[in-house]
Amino acid sequence: MASLKDNNNIKLFGLISAALLICSWFQFGMLVKHELTDYLLFGAYSTLFSAVVVMINNVMPSALKHKIVFTRWKHELPASRLDAICKKDSRILFKEVENKWPEIFSSETDPHTRNGLWYKQIYKPVIDRPEVSHAHQNFLLYRDVSTSIIVIVLLIACYDVYRYWYALEVLAVEKNVYAVLGVFTLLALISARNNGERFVLTTVAAHET
Repeated sequence: MASLKDNNNIKLFGLISAALLICSWFQFGMLVKHELTDYLLFGAYSTLFSAVVVMINNVMPSALKHKIVFTRWKHELPASRLDAICKKDSRILFKEVENKWPEIFSSETDPHTRNGLWYKQIYKPVIDRPEVSHAHQNFLLYRDVSTSIIVIVLLIACYDVYRYWYALEVLAVEKNVYAVLGVFTLLALISARNNGERFVLTTVAAHET
């Protein structure tokens, strides 16, 4: 049976390809008239580069992805901050969940311990619920989109630095490409963080239905 991450691969590939295709248009001129072969080359390069990026993403440790997405070196997973997240959501009656899982929602509980308790006491019992699986899958998708686009930015920046350092007479990367990737990165990071919080909230809410 395919994992949630495996099920996301086609969507991930499509989103990365779309981002690269838009970058190609900005790189070579959106308003410039191109030949059909040019568009075919744009699509081919975007597809090939997307496949490489998806492969790199698949070998990246999940812990590293979480640190990147949540920009935290320690206790990056949203379940580590479950008490604060639940307090911000008006749909969750905090007193009820605090009484139901006092150790998890205690302010004295260490974030690492809280994450483990959440996994064992809250997530595991509802892991097969459709709404929980859907929320988890969305979080994994946008997490991987975020880290994949960051990988693209790093690869392109390395290319630009290498070209400049060795004074190579090859095509420079347009500033607009970095702007496009910046917008994609920002949107993906916001989506990943929001879906990460929504995922842990969904596991809590699932116990009430």
